[in-house]
Amino acid sequence: MKQGFWLHWMKIVSGVLFSSVLLMATPAQAADFGSVDEVTQLLTVEADKLYAAYDPQNGVQTGNAYSRLYFDVFEASGMELDIGLLDQNLVVKIESDFGDLIGLAMKGEPKVKLQAPLASLKQNLATAEKLYENRSFTWTSQFLQSFVILLREGVEALLVITALVMYLKRSGNADRVPSIWLGAVLAVVASVLLAWGMMKLISVSGAYRENFEGSVMIFAALMMLYVSGWLYQKRNMDWKQSLFSQSEQALGTGGVLAMAGVSFLAVFREGVETIFFYQALLADAASAYEPVLAGIAAAMLSLLVIYWVMKNLSYHFPMKGFFVFTAVFLLFMSFSFIGKGIMELQMGGVLDKTLLPVDYSLSWIGLNANLETLIAQLLLLMTVLVFFVMSRRKAVSV
Repeated sequence: MKQGFWLHWMKIVSGVLFSSVLLMATPAQAADFGSVDEVTQLLTVEADKLYAAYDPQNGVQTGNAYSRLYFDVFEASGMELDIGLLDQNLVVKIESDFGDLIGLAMKGEPKVKLQAPLASLKQNLATAEKLYENRSFTWTSQFLQSFVILLREGVEALLVITALVMYLKRSGNADRVPSIWLGAVLAVVASVLLAWGMMKLISVSGAYRENFEGSVMIFAALMMLYVSGWLYQKRNMDWKQSLFSQSEQALGTGGVLAMAGVSFLAVFREGVETIFFYQALLADAASAYEPVLAGIAAAMLSLLVIYWVMKNLSYHFPMKGFFVFTAVFLLFMSFSFIGKGIMELQMGGVLDKTLLPVDYSLSWIGLNANLETLIAQLLLLMTVLVFFVMSRRKAVSV
């Protein structure tokens, strides 16, 4: 059948699968810790107790205790998801504060160094408590929360998918586009299955979740880096000549599979978290599902508009310029993903966290002021620099 037929149905299946899991979802079951203000008070009191009893000689014990406080209370109580519905950046700040306390304690740093992250944690917890207390349960507020969840979690993945789809179309490989959408659809299915497994078979919270998310992000970053370099190499290719002479080999199978893999990982990375966010929202909404579903519909429509705008704008770029832009965009996403992945692995206890003297953190692009993240991102940039220099030399020699 024609490519347009399959592309059309892949989009429909993706939407139906995502909507179905929300309709069938039951509210997330969190441990019984009481209200958010009670959880906040517990976190604050216990964090202060750990600081008061801290001894650099036994720092590992304190670090483990802070880690348990984060996983067994902040996450397990459902507070992470509840606050994430209202302000995702605030959740990232709280995670970072816990990570700083854990890292400093594990290294047996002087007690005075724990003061700043402890003060920051308490301030951010107080902000979260006020934010939660002032939340609204009106139809409009629930609609907006539902709308923002899907738009926030979906736009990043959509930008990646759109860039890949338009690359294939502009390079004369429109028949390969279904592989990109197939990767996205499979990611939705995998997200549903994993979310179900995490709810039914293992704990929703804990270091396992952080380490899994971190591993997916880093693998996605490496895939994006590979595809970015591959696309950059193809920027000067004479596609018309290539397509005329060998239409089936114009784009290698390896390149298509790599791009489909990037599409899968971009969606999969957000899928499980999105489902958990909607479960938390549905728990608050009780039986009032209408505003939640309306928000989902509005977000899907907005994502379609974003796709349409990007698709039409892409045709105004010269071929070479568009390919370079796509490569640079994927490189930026790789840089962001590897930073976020390192942070997740630090929270899961796989990697250490060594704070830097200057706080230049920008969580939305994966910048975290610690040595491990800096090294990983510098290595990525050095790899890109070496690749760029070698490509230029090869071009000159030819």
